[in-house]
Amino acid sequence: MTDVATIPQCRLANCPVAASGLCLEGFSAPDTQCPNFGLVQVSPPIETEPAVSAGGESPERGWQTLHSGLQIDTAGAFGLMRRSGARIIVLAGDVESGKTTLLVSLFERFHEGPFCGYDFAGSRSLLAFEQRCHDSRAASQAEVPETQRTELSTSGFLHVCVRGDDRRRHELLFWDFTGEVYQRARDSLLDAEQLQVVGSANHFALILDGNQLAQPRLRAVAVTHARTLLRSLVEAGVLAYTTPVDLLVTKWDEVVGSDPRDETVIFTEAAVARLLAEFGSQFAHIRVYRVAARPQAADLPFGFGLDDLFAHWLDDGPRPVSRTADAPEPGLILTPFDNFRFERDHG
Repeated sequence: MTDVATIPQCRLANCPVAASGLCLEGFSAPDTQCPNFGLVQVSPPIETEPAVSAGGESPERGWQTLHSGLQIDTAGAFGLMRRSGARIIVLAGDVESGKTTLLVSLFERFHEGPFCGYDFAGSRSLLAFEQRCHDSRAASQAEVPETQRTELSTSGFLHVCVRGDDRRRHELLFWDFTGEVYQRARDSLLDAEQLQVVGSANHFALILDGNQLAQPRLRAVAVTHARTLLRSLVEAGVLAYTTPVDLLVTKWDEVVGSDPRDETVIFTEAAVARLLAEFGSQFAHIRVYRVAARPQAADLPFGFGLDDLFAHWLDDGPRPVSRTADAPEPGLILTPFDNFRFERDHG
């Protein structure tokens, strides 16, 4: 019997409600307030192998589902997770904190060959990755390599599949979402409660922007934003105790390349220590990584620190536990509307 999911759908083409549960018009409960909102039932696509005759030819081929190559919405993520057990990685941080640049640099590392002991085995988001890479390529004619900023209309899941030495495939879904969503979640528990995908994450990566840490007038604000966002997600009940939490200091080249260097490094390490002291007992697993996805301000290699981080994300760590006895298995609660559907069907 085919599993059927009920997902939100909006008549507005650029509304992110299907990917995140957030309403473009700003309604806190779009299912009851927004006139453009609706629910549709979808079945995850079934991949079938065509029959092969004795002569090696396929006499009859069934219809195949083709992928757009763009970011994946909730329905697509639901189907992929059901079929392959794909794990979700959530990167959370302010606008221009380095979330997308990190993912793009990770993708580009596979252009050079195997990375961290894994071969690239495909992606259903190749076009989305290439769009984000464009401004860093020579073809863009940009003087300084940059990364296309993620907007609400281009937010969603980015997919990568890799294969290890044991030939085992690992499917990863990176939730690449605009920083405005996290800013609202930081300021409002109601908005934080809508980020149910965080509760389904195999890894939650909280970003500390190294560019802001390197600037004395911005560094305290950067730490406060990260701390407030983490606190808001905990209080909203969307971030589980067993979810591995990673504190990522991005743009590490700007931290070690700042003037004065020692002062910036000391402040950064002290800020990380304070976060660990405050939240260390809130999570079973919390680690710190210092990365420079595309270093410019110091003598660091491209993708500095990404190898250890990527290997960590591929570890078979624990998944979040259900908060209720009858809740569906972790990984299937992608939006508040999935919760609504479950409560409607099983309440």
